[in-house]
Amino acid sequence: MAIVAAARSLTVSSPDGRIRAQVDPPISGGSPRWSVMFRGKPLMTDCRLGLDLAGMGDVMAGSRLVETKRADVDQRIPVQFGRAKSASNHYREVRFTLANPSGVHVNVVFRCYDDAVAFRYEVPKQAGLDRLVVRDETTSFGVAGNPTVYAQYLESFHTSHEHNVDTVACGAIRPDALLDTPLTLRWKDGTYAAITEAALRHYAGMSLR
Repeated sequence: MAIVAAARSLTVSSPDGRIRAQVDPPISGGSPRWSVMFRGKPLMTDCRLGLDLAGMGDVMAGSRLVETKRADVDQRIPVQFGRAKSASNHYREVRFTLANPSGVHVNVVFRCYDDAVAFRYEVPKQAGLDRLVVRDETTSFGVAGNPTVYAQYLESFHTSHEHNVDTVACGAIRPDALLDTPLTLRWKDGTYAAITEAALRHYAGMSLR
């Protein structure tokens, strides 16, 4: 299998083996971390997973791994708009459940396609949690190296997605900058990545080529 559960980490590879995502469960009360490699080269390193719920704080901090499920999917799915009637939906997936010290369970799903990594958080129905409010998503993207970034700076969370694009080094982006998606990165070896939020129930992911 391309998905391997190690003592402290979970990895999942794309069907063609070029992309590999790794998730490290929390250690000593910290938060889960994730990373991505493309053709053996690190693109994302020491990235954080986190979900802040009102009245609970970060429900993944100090959590423990309680369950892992794996899947390998290869199917055709209908395309609602465009010239093609269907598209390939081929990916490998690792789904794991974390339980925090208060007993709240959160599922994290990572999928690797041949040209993308996608992930999302799921809060399953559970006793004592009839209603929840997501106060913040504290996911981080730790970009490896110092690639060129094609950035669109925003003044607020309301956007037309038609801002001017600034070409800057990743290290030159202000820590407090609000950026529009997709955020495109280019490394010197010709590798490109785009960080975006797909219209698939708020799937956050990145595409590679």
